[in-house]
Amino acid sequence: MKVFDEHITAAENIAQECCNIWQIPMQQLRRKSRHKMIVCKRQVVSFILKNKFNRDITLKGMGLIVGYKDHSDFIRAYKRAEELISVKDDTMMNFYNPVKHLLHD
Repeated sequence: MKVFDEHITAAENIAQECCNIWQIPMQQLRRKSRHKMIVCKRQVVSFILKNKFNRDITLKGMGLIVGYKDHSDFIRAYKRAEELISVKDDTMMNFYNPVKHLLHD
């Protein structure tokens, strides 16, 4: 369990670092807001967490970190971010570029 807890802590730290870079409180990321800017940021964090912790944390666990109630919401957010990042959508890239280094740190 200790290793699992360390992965959860690391994932929470990454989510918090994204919020710090975007200058928003973590609570704002976790809220149920449908405001486009918050949704995009939540999707970016989902993308980073899934790519970094795919084998270490359950989808439900990653979803809880960013405020989703279940794993299906998390999967939907991840796929949407993956799609928009792959086509270099301007809005998504504005949020992804400043934090993408966290995927490889």
